[in-house]
Amino acid sequence: MNFLFLLLPTLIYSFHNLPVHLYSNNIKNLNNVKVIEPINIENKKNIPAFVFFSGLSGKIPHEIYNNFLNYVASSGISCHIFNDDIYKSNDLIEYLNLNYANITISGHSSGGSKALQLYSISNYVNNLILFDPVDDRMLYNNKYQFLYNTFFDKSKNEIEINNIKNYLLVKAENSYKWNMFPTKIPFIPLFDINEKIVNIENECYILNDIIDEIINENDEVFKITKTISKKINSNKKSILIKNFGHTDLLDEYWSKIMRKVLKENNKDKTFDNLNEYHKFNAFLVNQVCYNNLSNLKQSLKIQNELTNIQFSINDI
Repeated sequence: MNFLFLLLPTLIYSFHNLPVHLYSNNIKNLNNVKVIEPINIENKKNIPAFVFFSGLSGKIPHEIYNNFLNYVASSGISCHIFNDDIYKSNDLIEYLNLNYANITISGHSSGGSKALQLYSISNYVNNLILFDPVDDRMLYNNKYQFLYNTFFDKSKNEIEINNIKNYLLVKAENSYKWNMFPTKIPFIPLFDINEKIVNIENECYILNDIIDEIINENDEVFKITKTISKKINSNKKSILIKNFGHTDLLDEYWSKIMRKVLKENNKDKTFDNLNEYHKFNAFLVNQVCYNNLSNLKQSLKIQNELTNIQFSINDI
């Protein structure tokens, strides 16, 4: 079974997309958790779970990411969207830990801040993906102190995160570009969560629950759950995707509107451009969820349908 699990990313992208469905799930004290996942899953313990926070600190409806999220789900991943209170979201993590193979937390724009918050209070999560993350702590912390640190002592704004097995920072190049003629200020000029702000230890401790069965003298079976910790090295990478911008992760209609509002770049993207970009980002998610981040560059080279996307990858 473990062998098949490791092969699954390759098999999925060889045979193309799996059919998916969208439904609502009520979990513990959580209502209306949106789930997008492959149809007819025989055993959910064989597939990863992906928790996604949309932009504007999770306030933007997830429906504007439909194309991207559908590609993620169709690659053999269960996507969960719950843009509510962080501490309630931790109940979702506990549920996913019991029912899925592993958990990856992710967010786009200031949804990346929410993903970091949830990661910092959650156990059993070892994967984190941030798409053009924006730091929204100024909205909740001391604004003057945060701004002072941003300009004069950025080290005080560092975010300490431990126990990450796979961390991927995804940056759309046009979100960070300056231009003189015509004048263009990047969408994320100051409050980006970059490679220096998130401080991740090089070693990771993974928690696993093991269930032992004990038979007493009366032949009664008791189940005891033990939590064990395993030490591994963290895998940390950043990828810069060229010729795309902050709003291009959205569906075509919304991407076009927001591109004009933000004046992010001068060229409209066609549906085919955006569709390929969404496929590309979904593949990145797939590789993290299936623990193949260390081979990301090689894996991208053999994906023929993604060869039009230009990018550069660096270790962090």
